[in-house]
Amino acid sequence: MIKGEIVLAEFPYTDYRGSKSRPVLILAEKKVDVLGAFITSNLENMDDDDLLLKADNQNKLKKNSRIRLFRLATIKKNKILGTIGFIDEMILKKIDGKLVQILKINI
Repeated sequence: MIKGEIVLAEFPYTDYRGSKSRPVLILAEKKVDVLGAFITSNLENMDDDDLLLKADNQNKLKKNSRIRLFRLATIKKNKILGTIGFIDEMILKKIDGKLVQILKINI
């Protein structure tokens, strides 16, 4: 798995009492875990931490969606059900910039 890959994975609920299979954007990868961002097709109530992702042949999403960059989770690789698609380099640069803002990283 690589940064920018969209996978179908078991993403945990915020109360950690379960999970749901959903698209997840891979942000980082280690031996047994990945760091992923929540993707949803619910476009209501978008905020500054979200990024609109239009469905296309590269990302292979069925609907326009948003990446929720404030909804991150560490996911075991064995909870990843398969690859859906990828996002392009330009969108990855926007994501990097938003994460710097969200996490208040000084570069």
